[in-house]
Amino acid sequence: MLTNQFKLTIGTEKLTFESLRKKRPYYQINREERNLAAILYHFLLLPGNLEKCLDSLKIDFDRGELPKAEIYYEYAYLRDLWNNLGTGEEANNKKYNLITSNLPSINGIPERSKIFEINTFFGAVNTSKTDIQIPSRWSNNYLQEKFAKYPEVKDFKHCFNAKPDLVIHLSPTKAVCIETKLESGEGRKKDYSQFETQKKIMELLGFTEVKHILIQKEDADTQKMLNNKDMIIINWRKIFFKEENKISPRFETTSQPNFINDWLANNTTIWE
Repeated sequence: MLTNQFKLTIGTEKLTFESLRKKRPYYQINREERNLAAILYHFLLLPGNLEKCLDSLKIDFDRGELPKAEIYYEYAYLRDLWNNLGTGEEANNKKYNLITSNLPSINGIPERSKIFEINTFFGAVNTSKTDIQIPSRWSNNYLQEKFAKYPEVKDFKHCFNAKPDLVIHLSPTKAVCIETKLESGEGRKKDYSQFETQKKIMELLGFTEVKHILIQKEDADTQKMLNNKDMIIINWRKIFFKEENKISPRFETTSQPNFINDWLANNTTIWE
């Protein structure tokens, strides 16, 4: 059986991934954005930290209502609301109403009793004959061809695929939507804007006061790609430290696992 089969030789020294791992703990070089989001989520769930974070971002909120705030990671509320409707005739009626009421400009949608035809109309993958399928199952290529003049159809579909990294419910109408990046910028394609999709998600859910936050490695560059006054762009240092030079952690860290404190102090990928 082969062990350490992936080897590098530099001069006379033989390197293995095991030897590299022992020299460089993962917390020092981890550059996974979801890991950063998860660590921030962990901190925000601890007493007092959400208030500190909101203050640092200069977001207005009712301090008396803060204990009722809800914080979610990998936010897929639309998808789960759809799933919670269940199956069967009553569920299909509700799903049909949700589609037609949000796409009023689209003519020719088959009547609600014709389930297979409705799914086919929107190019659903693995077309069901019994349940109206979630819009995330609609084919991008099909929508691009059939509804080229109606971009709102693809926009609606994207809302069921996108998952903001962190969302904070501050009240029934007020929320904070946080997207975490490191070296990449806003997700954007020819017919897709991550920021606009997240705005649409929150609009569909009925939030009327939403602050969008983009956290990344540096303050600059992204502004060139995303010139939108509705989004706060901030770097990771300003999130985790009171001073950008890492003098004083913003959040209480004494009760954290050692690797979290080492990560804050020594992750060269993020801080250098």
